[in-house]
Amino acid sequence: MKCSIIIFASLAAAVTANCPMFLAPICASNGITYDNDCLLDRAVSLDNTITSLFSGTCKPSNWDIVQCRYYGPGSLDTVCGSDGIVYENECFFDLGVKRNPALAKRHNSECEE
Repeated sequence: MKCSIIIFASLAAAVTANCPMFLAPICASNGITYDNDCLLDRAVSLDNTITSLFSGTCKPSNWDIVQCRYYGPGSLDTVCGSDGIVYENECFFDLGVKRNPALAKRHNSECEE
């Protein structure tokens, strides 16, 4: 067990070495969110099967709020998704579609019960 922990720690150190510490998250095909392109590139150098899926986090996070509520494009209108979730605006809905390509818009406004 100690060997696997040391190997994992070594890989993590190799991935983060020489990369600037700024936040511009990228969701990758392995389900991991990398803080920026440099960290993703380092991970790809260790496993060339990893690809970039989209800009943003793989799972809902505070980053969504920063991007969509404060800086993101999109109207102030809510969006009802085919999953029955009410998205605060188009930006939040677009992130939902990136995470789940089967998601579709029912209509703008609240979802009916």
